[in-house]
Amino acid sequence: MDGKLSHHWPEFASQGKDPCTIRHVLLHQTGLATRDALRQLGPFATWEGIIARLERARPDFAPGTKTAYQPLNFGFLLGELLRRVTGQTPQDYLAEHFLRPMGLQETTWCPSARQLEAAPRIETRDLGQTAFAWLFNRRYLRQRMIPAFNLFSTARELAAFFLLLAEDGCYRGVRYLSKAAVHEATAQHFRGLDLTVGRETVWALGFHLGGFKPEHAWRPGPAMGARSTAGTFGHCGHMSSIVWADRAGEIVFAFTCNGLLSPGDAALRWQRLADLAWSAVP
Repeated sequence: MDGKLSHHWPEFASQGKDPCTIRHVLLHQTGLATRDALRQLGPFATWEGIIARLERARPDFAPGTKTAYQPLNFGFLLGELLRRVTGQTPQDYLAEHFLRPMGLQETTWCPSARQLEAAPRIETRDLGQTAFAWLFNRRYLRQRMIPAFNLFSTARELAAFFLLLAEDGCYRGVRYLSKAAVHEATAQHFRGLDLTVGRETVWALGFHLGGFKPEHAWRPGPAMGARSTAGTFGHCGHMSSIVWADRAGEIVFAFTCNGLLSPGDAALRWQRLADLAWSAVP
């Protein structure tokens, strides 16, 4: 985790990024909070072009010194690192090592025509989400590999993957990840101000963690439920879906939908659904 990205990706070291480690990427501490999102999501954007822009980018702060959520760049950075190390795209690696062995048939970054036709359109009644709804409905975007943006899946298959994590790397008796790796990935590694969201966040390595934070004094409570703790790990999808798990509570929860809400309403929806799920746990 503490190895430099530039060890595997030498071109990334320019513009003061050489100190950046894999851990910095997972904790959103690279200094490369997403900019020019429309260029990255535009119809003519290519993987190679986006990677070249990241190589040329100058970070806003020295890697490892501050935290700023990087919603798009996070996936491109990890995806290119994976490609450099394994020679496989994120889609190919995910399919070979997890999806096919686990029997998950709907999860993909490259949905088929059948899957797209069966999927509901993204809708919203919130003016602040209109542009996002339009973007999520673009066919060319749904069929491009944008790791942190457009994974195609179902609640059942997301829950299956988080069950693997909750079971310390095993699924249906088969081990896919080491227990040590899963516990390291889901443990708390940062608590403090996130410059992108403008409030305190609690990060594992790529996962949000549950429990109460100061913001809940004036905002909806924990998205993973009032009974969640720092041992509850997961992530939300843009104002809509969410998936999380808690080993001690022996609970995995996944919710997907096609309706984008405002940030406050989405947080309230997640909290209410999570509290209902927790109410079924002794």
